[in-house]
Amino acid sequence: MVQRLGGLDTAFLYLETPTNHLQVAWAVVLDSRHRPDAATPERICELIGARLPLLPALRRRLADPRLGYTQPDWIAVDVDPADHCTVHQGGDLEAVAADVLARPLDRHRPLWELHLVEGLPAGRTGMIVKLHHALLDGPSGAELMVQLLDAQPEPGHVWRRPGRLAVDPEPSRAELERVAWRRASRSAPRAATEMRNAIEVWAAVRQWDLEHPEVAVPGTFGAPRTPFNQPISARRAVRFTGTTLDALDKLRRDTGSTVNDVVLAIVGGALRRYLLRERALPASQLLAMVPVSTRERQAATGGNQLSALITTLATDVADPVERLARITRVTNVVKRRHDETGLGSLVGLTDVVPPRTGQAVARLAGQLGFSRWGPLAYNVVVSNVPGPDVPFYCNGALVESAYPMGPISDASAINVTVLSYRRQLTFGLVACPDVVPDIDQLRDDIDASIDALRLARADQAISGE
Repeated sequence: MVQRLGGLDTAFLYLETPTNHLQVAWAVVLDSRHRPDAATPERICELIGARLPLLPALRRRLADPRLGYTQPDWIAVDVDPADHCTVHQGGDLEAVAADVLARPLDRHRPLWELHLVEGLPAGRTGMIVKLHHALLDGPSGAELMVQLLDAQPEPGHVWRRPGRLAVDPEPSRAELERVAWRRASRSAPRAATEMRNAIEVWAAVRQWDLEHPEVAVPGTFGAPRTPFNQPISARRAVRFTGTTLDALDKLRRDTGSTVNDVVLAIVGGALRRYLLRERALPASQLLAMVPVSTRERQAATGGNQLSALITTLATDVADPVERLARITRVTNVVKRRHDETGLGSLVGLTDVVPPRTGQAVARLAGQLGFSRWGPLAYNVVVSNVPGPDVPFYCNGALVESAYPMGPISDASAINVTVLSYRRQLTFGLVACPDVVPDIDQLRDDIDASIDALRLARADQAISGE
């Protein structure tokens, strides 16, 4: 199971700093009233131990936690789930999630943690799973959760075969150095290939723009400066909210908009409200970075296969319906431009960045406060992770709701990740409280933006437009 990390996986390691923790998490609320032992640490660890053959990401550890000049390796190790499990009392899922995200993962161990939150209202139990972004992206994370849970109330444990699972031998320093030298000797041809590809892609982008002069796409590093685009601390604040997918379907009916377009319009409306209240709304539109999967139609197997779109949040538009229309129009164009020019292939450049060099650059940028004065590619990350429409169970306890959480960074002190589950669309808001001190108000702004779009669409229907 020795596996070399891909360039993007490695980038999530070297871009991490003492304040920028590049990790993802999911929080679920379990109805354990009728299964009082379903969410105990013993039963949860037993469940994870039984599923380890199906969860290779949980058994991966960096062969060497220190980054060198070539991509590192994962090695398969034996795992005791109890070593990764922590129990919290107090019944505040959001507060525990914030504390969990404020601490980096230990690179000397498999890069995941599980946290149980006892004492939620009405006899519920919370469960938070945190993993390093180097292990997986949204689709592979959703696949991991599906493998961990059951589609029926009765648990269908997949027990380990007799004996331990296979593990990889610990590599010696000499072996690691030999592998590094061998890879370094092959890096020059690969770098040349990736640079030629990048030149071809940018030429294709330029040609595409010349052939479509009537189309306006967000400019490179064209995001305006806002109060939440500045260096962050290690502290985190977390809030959850949501709506139904049926409600979103009504909002986008007859508009040609996707669910993701509506999500962007909701976030754009919320940030407009937030910045107007702070008297800090830029005249130009805010931009969102939207991760997109580059996976083929196959089961997610871990790692990151992502590209990204930079699109508008139309925060300069006051009317919610007009905002949705512009976002839909611009995002459709951005998608076409991305697909037709091969922009997604530029992620291959991460394969040729020496990890230690990338780490040094990331830390220097942090020390210089680059995000405070440098050009901005985007203002906020908005990620949409599709989930199952059917209910899932954990040791027989119903998973009532699920909430996603993504990383923040010096580039953006706010992350908005949405997840669909049981026809509910939940918003996970993560922010740095030292930059965004009123995350409760931001959560309320999301709710108000949903209501504003709903009312505007109703008025539009009444007027017959």
